[in-house]
Amino acid sequence: MPSEVAKAQPSQLVVVKLIATVTFAAAFTMPGNYQSEEGQGQNQDQGTAILAKNSSFQAFIITDAIAMVLSFAVLVTFFVSVDTSRYWHLNMYAHRATVLAIEAMVVAFITGT
Repeated sequence: MPSEVAKAQPSQLVVVKLIATVTFAAAFTMPGNYQSEEGQGQNQDQGTAILAKNSSFQAFIITDAIAMVLSFAVLVTFFVSVDTSRYWHLNMYAHRATVLAIEAMVVAFITGT
């Protein structure tokens, strides 16, 4: 089993890097934009998301954060478990976490649109 894990690791690492990049970028380019000061005077909500009270927006934030945290955890796991023959169980965890990160990213995309 460790040899199969070692063969899949480079392609899985590329996928996890892409998930981390996309979810990190999505956190800064939120759907619905932000409150601005145009025509509102001194608004205390300035800079917050317009859709902050929308349930689908909240689901987007939560699933995007889950996908980002899982992908960063997988990246750390890969750097810790360089010796795949000794730490194959960490790579199996990384595989499961990658699948969960992909699922969370898909849900974030659906709720964001």
